Amino acid sequence: MKKHLSLAIVLACAPFAASAGELSYNYVELGYSESTLKTGSGDFDGDGYAFKGSMAFGDKFYGAIGVHDDSLDSDSLEPWELTGGYRAQLAEGTDFVAELSYIGVNSEVFGDEYHNDGYRAAAGVRSAIGDHVELGGKVTWTDVENMDDVVGANVNIHVKFNQTWGVYGQYHYNEYNFLSADLDNWQIGVRASF
Repeated sequence: MKKHLSLAIVLACAPFAASAGELSYNYVELGYSESTLKTGSGDFDGDGYAFKGSMAFGDKFYGAIGVHDDSLDSDSLEPWELTGGYRAQLAEGTDFVAELSYIGVNSEVFGDEYHNDGYRAAAGVRSAIGDHVELGGKVTWTDVENMDDVVGANVNIHVKFNQTWGVYGQYHYNEYNFLSADLDNWQIGVRASF
């Protein structure tokens, strides 16, 4: 846990290169998602798809919706979130971001279906390095019904081929004390910016 948070904090606080490109808050992503739930009784692996859309509202605010659907062995995990965000420029090509999300977690475990609601707060940095690479890091706090409050870390990269098309990669880590479990989620896919 400490290693994952340290990596996110280092990325979020690092002074990135000065020759920065432009950050876009208007995009859609579609990709592959892979999750691993590590518990005291074993690991559960699954994969599926991920979708996210984001849109800017003026110079300071943006909204996003995202979902990923992973089949974990015989079970499934389908979290989705609706996010409102605020951004403030720290330097050219570098923004501080703060987000508040409503989360719904649909899951099927041992044949039983569950739906849990909750909230997530996140804060971090997005930074463009040159015209073709963007890095980001956030620290998250998540509170979902019937689960412990958890602190997590999210790091991501976006590589642009041109003004519209690029590829992205993302890693999100959470530690759930009620299960003595860690949940890792990796995503990789295509982003179209507009």
